[in-house]
Amino acid sequence: MAYLLLAGHYIALVANNDGMITVYDPYLYNGKFNTASRKNAGVTISGNSAYVTEEAFEIYANYKYFWIYSNDNGYGNVALDIKTDINLIRYVATQKLSLLVRETPNGEILNRLAKGTQVNVVGINGEWAKINSPYSGWVHSEYLSASPVLMHNTVGNYYRLKTRANLYSNPDLSGIEYNYLAQTQIKILENVTENIDKVQVVKTGRIAYINNSAYTISGATGQVKNTVGNLYRLKQKTTLFANPGMNGTYFTYLPLTQIIVLDNYNSSIDYIQVIKTGRKAYCYSNAF
Repeated sequence: MAYLLLAGHYIALVANNDGMITVYDPYLYNGKFNTASRKNAGVTISGNSAYVTEEAFEIYANYKYFWIYSNDNGYGNVALDIKTDINLIRYVATQKLSLLVRETPNGEILNRLAKGTQVNVVGINGEWAKINSPYSGWVHSEYLSASPVLMHNTVGNYYRLKTRANLYSNPDLSGIEYNYLAQTQIKILENVTENIDKVQVVKTGRIAYINNSAYTISGATGQVKNTVGNLYRLKQKTTLFANPGMNGTYFTYLPLTQIIVLDNYNSSIDYIQVIKTGRKAYCYSNAF
């Protein structure tokens, strides 16, 4: 049995049955591991016992808002041993738009990853995860999810239907159909998938589901952006940037250079790859 000192109380690792660790936590309660920073670990509880897999314990157990261990002197966090014999698929789950990729834990910034990006985790060191795809470096485990994450976030935005369109009572676009005229204004309540939104019709208050290709931003003319995987050519001589803030190292390309869109970073900036050279960079979407 191992006793570990948290910032405030002890927990005890009392068993490991075929990779499932049993943890005794005197301050355990229902819902403790349902918060955003804890739920990805898949912890289940019964009384004062928590059950968590070895894999999840290694990844999540020593970062903020989880089980944080103090050292023998009673301060600081004990970093877990570096684990290099793992190969996990995870997804960037930041609240903001990007996750920093560092050379070492808390080290120099090398790259940024957009929300929803799939990464390959090959090592763990405490609250840090070592990745080798799409870049090599270290990222903070708190911002990784075991489940795919929506890359767009339009909740709270108002739009208008481009043409006459159907809304549906069920999230799989089935059930009762409601037909609305072009220019009907809607509000986004939830991004159900990359293509389906839960909306409210502003005038009537009706709540239903819709394919997001059916509407435009109020006052704008373009449809909801979803150009990932599309091929384009630059309209004119164009500068591409290494960073999504459109700064850092830049690269200039000639008109008609062919590119493919890898990610709609936001409404005006795309993450793209130049077909001929393979270079990946950020570009204003009105440039092609």
